[in-house]
Amino acid sequence: MNVPGGDSSVLRRLNTAAVLRGLRDGGEPTLTELAARAGLSRPTTEDVLADLAGRGLVTAAAARQGRGRPARRYRFHAAAGHALGVGIGAAHVGVFVADLAGEAAARHHAVLGHGWPPAERLAAVRTAVRAALAKAGVERSALWAAGAGTPGVVTADGRVARCEVLPGWAGVELGRVLGRALGRPVLVDNDANLAALAERWAGAARGADDVLYVLAGEHTGMGVVAGGRLHRGRSGAAGEVGVRPGLGLSGPADDDAMVHGIAGAALALDPEVVVVAGAGDRLMETLRRRVRPLCVTPVRIEAAELGADAVGLGALRLALDHVERDLFRV
Repeated sequence: MNVPGGDSSVLRRLNTAAVLRGLRDGGEPTLTELAARAGLSRPTTEDVLADLAGRGLVTAAAARQGRGRPARRYRFHAAAGHALGVGIGAAHVGVFVADLAGEAAARHHAVLGHGWPPAERLAAVRTAVRAALAKAGVERSALWAAGAGTPGVVTADGRVARCEVLPGWAGVELGRVLGRALGRPVLVDNDANLAALAERWAGAARGADDVLYVLAGEHTGMGVVAGGRLHRGRSGAAGEVGVRPGLGLSGPADDDAMVHGIAGAALALDPEVVVVAGAGDRLMETLRRRVRPLCVTPVRIEAAELGADAVGLGALRLALDHVERDLFRV
């Protein structure tokens, strides 16, 4: 790959990103196959592999049996680091640890008291994080990134600006507290946002680029994925429909309110799929029957698949996305 007039450091990063993408495409390619995937010469690919091996990101795969001398094959070393996701709810916390390819290493759940003050809740969250890391056999220093999900409006620096669900939770600097416990920055986002991310990754909205997630369980909220990216709004408050009564999706709602609230949001956002959490079979049938005719384009309406794990898994996906941006940064 040539960058006319560009400096050598940019060229190195471009070549490294190309080889990493070739490795992440799957399988165990030979040097020749990987060079073809990356669009690079064999010598350049070999140099990049040597650098990646020195960083622990690539290993040689076991030779395949066959005639003659087998070609050396390579694979991405996903166990070179780990990511962690924390989902904090009113009554529970879930912690998930995975390698750099997203393969689960451990999970841990713990019960929380709904009325616990912030200090007690945070202490329980830190204990759950330590337990999950111990189960995975992963040291804090091996974490490349961490994410956390919480009810409420979350600022860019990880502070809970507003929360209607947990007493005293507004004002908690969650990113700073967890970052101090883990010895690294922690990405923090709203629970419905991260649940939307999780359902797109491993749940009812797999592969969809435009997703509306409706949380109608212990509290109400929405998460939006638009064009494959989370939509947080100007100040992180996008989807916080639960903070105002009379909007159709705030507090306990009858079927009519749910139908019109979801239809209105679907008309505004034009999603490929609407994922609803906390609705029973009867309500899901009602939503499918009545919301679709109100939309101007076809929309799938699906029940959420990930349950109480959604927020923690979304936080894990947030952390993994951060790792991938760093790996492929040019």
